[in-house]
Amino acid sequence: MSETIRHIGFPVSDLKRSIEFYEGLGFRCITYSFEHWGNKTLKIVKMQRGEEPTLIELIQGGWFPHVSLDIDTIEPWADQVEMSKGKTYFIKDLDGNRIELVERRKRDHNHSRNRHQS
Repeated sequence: MSETIRHIGFPVSDLKRSIEFYEGLGFRCITYSFEHWGNKTLKIVKMQRGEEPTLIELIQGGWFPHVSLDIDTIEPWADQVEMSKGKTYFIKDLDGNRIELVERRKRDHNHSRNRHQS
């Protein structure tokens, strides 16, 4: 089983100011999107620093801090899932911190495996 960090999510109150702050730390915007979770509409900006593989995710609209991991399968954690959408699942660690688990597609898994074998 291999898990890799996709991103670290931060709730923000002012998306524009937060983008400017993180740009000052060397991050650049790579995606901007809206997502609907229940009755919430979230504005989401993903940012990357240089070529680092782990992204930060700035979220405006009433969300929570979290770490997002790529996983092969949800099976080991299926009984802990508190909410889900598609192949994205949220669980809590022992202290109540939220962890986002995203099942890889077969293609993503094979690509990741080949990349690490080089």
